[in-house]
Amino acid sequence: EKVAERISTEGPDSDMAEKVSDFPRDEYLDRIVVKDRHKIHIIPVDQVRYIESMDDYVMIYTHEGRHMKQKTMKYLEGALDPKNFVRIHRSYIVKVEEINEIQQYEKESYIVILHDKTKLKVSKTGYKNLKDILNF
Repeated sequence: EKVAERISTEGPDSDMAEKVSDFPRDEYLDRIVVKDRHKIHIIPVDQVRYIESMDDYVMIYTHEGRHMKQKTMKYLEGALDPKNFVRIHRSYIVKVEEINEIQQYEKESYIVILHDKTKLKVSKTGYKNLKDILNF
């Protein structure tokens, strides 16, 4: 009863939940920090071409090379701006402007071909995501 009473009473912190929910969610990552032995690499998100899942790690591909980071795809999918990045498969998140074309691979499967000719599988859900973001 005391808990219910405390929750229902107006207090100085009662509007804290409203303040938190008013915080804009357009604050996405602008860089990814990767530790590599004795170095720390700071990768601006605009240099990321695509991300590949590797068990508990992800491989982040840029034009300069690739970097491994211990994060999940789910985390990165939520942390990257959905206007710029799209999840095309459980194993891949791709920067939209890196996509050169989408080809039908078999009856109901597709592949994405990037500007550098890299080919990535597209799942059914990933194809739907691509259709939504590219408006086709």
